[in-house]
This record gives sequence, structure tokens and C-alpha cells, in this order.
Amino acid sequence: AWRTRAAYFHRGNAGPLSFVCPATHQTMLRALRITVCAASIGSTCGALAQLSFGGTPIGADNRRNDLPAPPLIELPAVDVPSLLAQDAHHEASGRKGPYRFGFEHQVALSSDNAGSWSARSDGSRVWRIELRCPQALGIGVIFTGYIVPEGGRVFLYNGHGKVLGGYTAESNPGHHVLGVQPIPGERVTIEYQEPAGALGAGHLTIGTVVHVYRGAPGLDRDFGDSGACNVNTICPEGDDWRPEIRSVACIIAGGGYCTGTLLNNCNNDSIPYLPTANHCLESPSPPDTWVFRFNWD
Repeated sequence: AWRTRAAYFHRGNAGPLSFVCPATHQTMLRALRITVCAASIGSTCGALAQLSFGGTPIGADNRRNDLPAPPLIELPAVDVPSLLAQDAHHEASGRKGPYRFGFEHQVALSSDNAGSWSARSDGSRVWRIELRCPQALGIGVIFTGYIVPEGGRVFLYNGHGKVLGGYTAESNPGHHVLGVQPIPGERVTIEYQEPAGALGAGHLTIGTVVHVYRGAPGLDRDFGDSGACNVNTICPEGDDWRPEIRSVACIIAGGGYCTGTLLNNCNNDSIPYLPTANHCLESPSPPDTWVFRFNWD
């Protein structure tokens, strides 16, 4: 039963995220030793959040922010009671799928048709746009077009000091899409910094905006928290499971989340397989936009 319900994924250095038929990998049922790092699937060993590459958004730095206010895009309000009623019905009826925490607005906001560009004195330029989801607990974004040249950076930040990024082409190597974990609050600013030597080489398209309407990873509970019925894995009760604990990932799939486990295989060739439940594939967001967060202790 386990083999027929599990979905395995792996991604090579630059190849697509691929589905691997579980029935052809029976050797993975044996005891496996974790020896690989998950950088190629969106995180790093020991990382607490989505892989990023440093830097600072200009618009969030009061010392050097000389940019005009970004254009504001207001997303429609969502009917939270109706969504919660749907969630309760699905749970009561035993419907399988990712745990839904957000409503996915389908949009087509790009660096060509929305936001604003600002030229900098060093020859670089900056594109910014602000999104508002009324009464949202947080906002997630999926870039369905994500082309960032060398030296380029993408940031997301709110008005309370929370910054995500900088994201680069290495944040999802070999792909031109990128999912970003939710950021708290009903407003988010997206900033793309394009270096002087690559003007016109980058392009962003926001295809999905996730309105978080109930508890989501990193918003209602964060690392180190646990529910009343959970054993917190950083406590002594988890001592016998230290290697296994490090392999567990929280998978953020658009407006829903699942979990998965990073596994090596018996060839020890460091292909980062990540088994997850088959019903996680029911997410409308394709797997190459999923975010994998480790050390969810």
C-alpha cells in the first residue's frame, strides 16, 4: 500500500523535477542512509527557510531608498467563511489533498505590463510592484516567468521588516519559474534589481498570488513550535530519530502544504529522492514551483 500511494521526485543539477514510478524502486523500501543535501530541490541542509543568496532590497533600506512608491495592485477580497466551510466539508468527507491555507488568485502581472522601473545612478535599474490582499494573514507568490541574469536579485518584503530573498537564477536552477513561501501581512512589495551589465535581460511574471486565510507554515506557528498532540522533535523524545528528523521537509505547494522525506538510494549516488503522498500532487501548482523547507522542528 505504501508503494502505491507514494510519489517520488528528484531533480538533477539542471534537469526538470521528475516523477519516478514507485513500483520500479523497491530497493528504497530498505533502510536508507541520508547522505545528500537538498540544494537542488529548494533548500540546504541546516537551512530554516527557502534558499536565498543575500543582498538588501533598496526599498526596504531607509538609508538609501530614493525610489518612488511602487504601483499598488489590489486583489479581490476572498470569502473566508465560505473557504473554511469548504475545508471542513472536505475534511469530514475524507477528501485527500494538500492542507489548504490560501486562496490562489490567478493573475498575469509582469515586469512589462505592471509595476514601475527606476533607473539608478550606477547604471542599474529596479522594478517594483506592491500587492495587497485585503485582510490576508500573509501573501505567497508564484513566478510563472522567472528569468534573472547574473548579478540580478529578487526580493519580497512587507512594511514590518520581514524580507525574503535575494533570489537569483540559482534559486531554481534550470527552470524559469519560482514559488516563494508566504510572507506575513496583507501587503507585499516585490523588487527586482537588474545590474547595469544586463539591462533588459531579466523578466518576471507573477502568475499566482496566494491569499493566506488561515494558519500557514511560518505564520501561525514557526520553527520550534509544536501542537498539543505533537512530540517536539528537538526534545529528548526525538533523540532516537535525529538522522530521520533532518530528512523531513515541509512542502509549500501554492496555497497548500504537505510533507515529504528526503531519501538516498542503495546506490548511494546522491540523487535526492523526496517521497511524498500521492494526494499532494492534487495541488494546482506544478511541482517545480513548490518550496521545500527543512529543519521544521
